[in-house]
Amino acid sequence: VMVKGIGGYHLACDATRADAVDALRVLKGRESKPFAVMFRTMDAVDAHCMTDDAERALLQAPERPIVLLKRLATSAIAANVYGTSPMLGAFLPYTPLQALLLAGMGPLVMTSSNSSGLPILMEDGEALRFAAEREQCVGVLYHDRPILRRVDDSVAMVVNRRTMLLRRSRGYVPLPLPFVGANSPALLALGAQQKSTICLSAGGQMYPSTEIGDLDNLETMAVYHDTVRDMQALLAI
Repeated sequence: VMVKGIGGYHLACDATRADAVDALRVLKGRESKPFAVMFRTMDAVDAHCMTDDAERALLQAPERPIVLLKRLATSAIAANVYGTSPMLGAFLPYTPLQALLLAGMGPLVMTSSNSSGLPILMEDGEALRFAAEREQCVGVLYHDRPILRRVDDSVAMVVNRRTMLLRRSRGYVPLPLPFVGANSPALLALGAQQKSTICLSAGGQMYPSTEIGDLDNLETMAVYHDTVRDMQALLAI
């Protein structure tokens, strides 16, 4: 099913059912890349993954990123969720709707709602059309709170007890990073072809955008240009 979030729709399925995960891979067009799993509570995470104090703190931080954890051999998560990886991307609910959803069932694969390579869906009409055109998708859970901008889930891991961000997005964007050129003019930096981002800087601060994606199609290029305009307006730069 599709579930409306803060920065776009998720595709969700039972993380313990291999057949559901197979259907999700067909739906998303992702053959082998691991999926992240949303757990109801820290106790539920502990039933499937090894965690230390730093990882537990990161999982429960206000930013609520996906955290890469060492998977327990006894985990009941379907093997086709993670493939050959010894790690599992785990995260906790960060919206009331997700908390209600997880309260009634076990862990869920929650991945961005789009075909691989295309922008995440955020409009209700787009989501309903996407579901109607694909037999693997059996429902859409949505509401009347509009999504203003696409923001994917952040991905992090703990290295030597320090947080390493692998994807800086929801919870971290558009928080600034310090920049040495405090007196330099306002700058717009344009990201690369793959895993593209943009960055604005002014007043001694850098403001990286969320990851936009690979610039291989017109849809992603349109989101790229929208992101530039949106961040300029949001930050008054």
